[in-house]
Amino acid sequence: MNNNQKFPLLIVSLGAFLIPFMGTALNIAVPSIAMEFMLDAVFITWVPTAFILGNAAFLLIFGKIGDIYGRKRIFQYGILIFTLASIAALISNNSLILLISIFSMGIGSSMMYANAVAILSSVFKTGKRGGALGVYVSSVYAGILAGSFLGGILTSMIGWRSIFIFVIPLGFFLILLIVWKFPQDWRDAKRDKLDFKGSIIYLTSIISIMYGISIIDNYVGFLPIILGLTGLIIFIWWELRFEAPIINLNLFRNKIFSVSIVTILILQISTSSMWFLLSFYLQSVKLISAYLTGLILVIQPLTVVLLSVYTGVISDKIKINIVPAAGLLLSTLGLIIFANLDEKTSIEFLIVGLLLLGAGVALFSSPTTNATMGSVSKRYYGMASAAVSNMVFTGQLLSMGIVLMIFSISTGKSTFSGLANQCFLNCMKTIFSIYTIISVAGIILTLIILKKKN
Repeated sequence: MNNNQKFPLLIVSLGAFLIPFMGTALNIAVPSIAMEFMLDAVFITWVPTAFILGNAAFLLIFGKIGDIYGRKRIFQYGILIFTLASIAALISNNSLILLISIFSMGIGSSMMYANAVAILSSVFKTGKRGGALGVYVSSVYAGILAGSFLGGILTSMIGWRSIFIFVIPLGFFLILLIVWKFPQDWRDAKRDKLDFKGSIIYLTSIISIMYGISIIDNYVGFLPIILGLTGLIIFIWWELRFEAPIINLNLFRNKIFSVSIVTILILQISTSSMWFLLSFYLQSVKLISAYLTGLILVIQPLTVVLLSVYTGVISDKIKINIVPAAGLLLSTLGLIIFANLDEKTSIEFLIVGLLLLGAGVALFSSPTTNATMGSVSKRYYGMASAAVSNMVFTGQLLSMGIVLMIFSISTGKSTFSGLANQCFLNCMKTIFSIYTIISVAGIILTLIILKKKN
């Protein structure tokens, strides 16, 4: 590996570390944030959701912008926005400003995530790309690991604002590193035009759906959901007509690409809100400190980090295999354990679930991402990268949407501090049961496709 490959891999991996660090640390910190601002159960759910929404709503757009104007350039601007928004969150004095700041951090994150895999795919050719993507996936889960561990320590010892203090200098350092060691850029679709109308339709549709989900306990909530779904249908119709769409829907005619994208979505829906739910479970039901909560939850990303590089290398050597299906199966077993947690459950039982989920994600992520990027031409790397990242964050968004919906229906405007343990446990059991069903559907889909291809 030469310097033209090492530094892009280092920079992209550091960026890939920062974003999940913040997402995970926020989930560890939400009980403290809820107590300081006396937030109700639905509003506090919006704290991590705002970060995910900022990512999901803008990923496709910035993936296309990166193809046109330069992937490195958009990645760099994303770090800058992320860092400045972190400063705003640090000094926020009310929940609304905090929420807007976190949403802005999500926008900056989307600029990085939308172009990260595209940059690596531009630097590393087929046969070497799987190992690089394995390092990338490991960096993502190292960020989750650090967010869980350090997020717990910082929140317990200094307070929740300290998680922003941690990322601000890292953000500025990364900007300097890009300017110094990363002069090259890629613009493989520089003659294309940005689809502004499609972008606006997509943005408003996603935001409308999530807002409707948050007020689903009231019949009025169905209106923005219907409007959002209608908007997505219009978006698909428009993208099929536009000469240079932000997402080329013809990519989905490729069976490997479409199945990989759908299973990535399924995995994220069924697993990503685990951090939010288990953080509250451990701190509010089991009465464990934020520090110990982070120490326990770090087991899952640690397992992923230790296994992902190996599964990435394996994906370079085999074309069709049952590794992704095995990953989904292990994840499902972990979800079944989480669906059976109660006040008397031992921590050891929870740890088994975290280990199973970590092993499942490691087996699934690198091979599936490698298969997705390997199924498209170079011209669409940015678009495919954005599609992968969009499925990740759309899955996380839908996962938190399920949480929002269940809590909205069950708790209304009750504050988390006044929420009975049994009520929370009932909600959590229902949510993890839904996730288990979704994950089983993913296993069935993967096995059917594998059978047809074999």
